[in-house]
Amino acid sequence: MNVIFVINNTLITSIFIRLDPGRDHKRFIYQFGKEAGILVEERPVSVDELKEAFHNKTITEAFGVGTAAVASPIKIIGIDNINYNLPSNNSNPVSDLLKAKLNDIRTGKKT
Repeated sequence: MNVIFVINNTLITSIFIRLDPGRDHKRFIYQFGKEAGILVEERPVSVDELKEAFHNKTITEAFGVGTAAVASPIKIIGIDNINYNLPSNNSNPVSDLLKAKLNDIRTGKKT
């Protein structure tokens, strides 16, 4: 499973997900970001960056992406014995959209 963060309206992932061996995964994620109207960055996310994003309230989503999980929202991230809660607005627009796209690919509705 890979973890994706949405910080300052930017989708940040350190490793691109694998949909299947024949797909260009990097291109898929960048295309997804373009369609969703958000920037995509491929880079590590430091603990300090996460703490700052929670402090500044610029982190709006975090979710795990993988074959079984598809796109599963993360509600709490623990750092240095402190639990940081992600916004609980009952709507995760980026992960919901990504989950729908991945499900369409998995079920053959879209390629």
